[in-house]
Amino acid sequence: MIARAVFALLAAMLLFGHPAAAQHGGIQAFAGDWRGGSIDLVTPNPLGDSLRDLEVKINVHKDGSFTMLSLARIGKAARTGEAARVRAMEFKPTKTPHLWQAQLSCDPSGALGCAWARVDGNRLVVTAIDVDENGAIETQVTERALEGSSMRIHFLSYVEGKPRRELRGSLQRYQVR
Repeated sequence: MIARAVFALLAAMLLFGHPAAAQHGGIQAFAGDWRGGSIDLVTPNPLGDSLRDLEVKINVHKDGSFTMLSLARIGKAARTGEAARVRAMEFKPTKTPHLWQAQLSCDPSGALGCAWARVDGNRLVVTAIDVDENGAIETQVTERALEGSSMRIHFLSYVEGKPRRELRGSLQRYQVR
């Protein structure tokens, strides 16, 4: 019952985004290749396992959809350039301005769950909801805020409403050669 209420509340928050989004550049402002890093604020580790190297690639398409590829190298992998965690999503526009839905199964108990993206002024907020094999609901919210030539990252993860992870970092736009 509580899980359904949380899911409904998050969906409503996403569908009724802030009207300021209509007054800004939209998703095109976020397009490009970005690199930087972040640190895990919930489980900081002096050996560096809380450090992450990040890459984000956002491609905007003529039909208003966009794709986002995120790579993260964590801890030792960040220091040695080893394999990264990769997440790729394609977002299609919805009937609501400045709101996109990921082309996932959107069955929260499925392998990929549900995800939405919305532009609110200088912020691109992606919210994903998954249900694990034990029925626990995980909600992930990633805010990407443009500040000059930088993109500030703030990531929150909750399991059953309890904080699991919080990351903060910054990315810079780079040119692909």
